[in-house]
Amino acid sequence: MATISTDEDSHKHIGRFMKGAKKKYGFSPKQEMKWTDLNDNQRLDFSEKAAELIKKHDGLQCHAIVVAKRGVNLRLRNDKNLLYNYLIRMSLLDEIVKHPSVTLIPDPQGIAPNTGAPLHIYIQHMAYEHAASVGGDVTMVGFKQLDSSASFGIQFADMLAGIIQQKYEGISEEYFTHFSEITQIKKFFFPSAQGQLSSFP
Repeated sequence: MATISTDEDSHKHIGRFMKGAKKKYGFSPKQEMKWTDLNDNQRLDFSEKAAELIKKHDGLQCHAIVVAKRGVNLRLRNDKNLLYNYLIRMSLLDEIVKHPSVTLIPDPQGIAPNTGAPLHIYIQHMAYEHAASVGGDVTMVGFKQLDSSASFGIQFADMLAGIIQQKYEGISEEYFTHFSEITQIKKFFFPSAQGQLSSFP
């Protein structure tokens, strides 16, 4: 799972970049661009140029969590919403609580029908717990639901997820080379998977 975070001033840079990339690779303005739709040369070009963008603007940050799915217990495996919420917490909560307010804009395709607390409510509860344990103000968590075809941020995150997937599934490290020093990656193993993953990079 991958995330691109922006402050209010830097959000515009993602939009401009994605508009230019879509035009360069032959996508129509309203067409959604996905990692799976690009050829090798386009993927490498995107990786290089996107990494340059992130390095140029301090208000842009890349986050990801890599999970050994084989260790997921049956309760979570049968309830994808609970698992999704939990992994967002593990990946982003430490960053979220650094700010007075955040707005979550998740890819709707990644959200299973809700069987527990909605994502933003769950993360808000975690922010309350954090403030109670360490002191200070509570981060206020907002939520915005956008179709991925209408969100340059979601499309950028999809591309980032593709780059990371290529590395951690052992397909290619060529794209990830550009992001290795600018992406905060957490590797998460459920206890039952620990003994099986000694070779996990």
